[in-house]
Amino acid sequence: MIQLGAVEFVSQEAHEKFLQNNIKTFDELENFPSIVTANKANNYYTYFYYIKEENGRNKYLIDSIFMR
Repeated sequence: MIQLGAVEFVSQEAHEKFLQNNIKTFDELENFPSIVTANKANNYYTYFYYIKEENGRNKYLIDSIFMR
């Protein structure tokens, strides 16, 4: 079975760390400390991903990343 998930309001800093492989799990990405402010200069991202169970383990497959 495949499930769809999303992580919203990912900060620019967390996004860059994820791309540099410094953040290795979705739990780390979701729990990365970020401050959502009214400042329009900040970029925030939404990650859409699929969760697929294979051999008793969950695999996370990133579908798309959108900048807000």
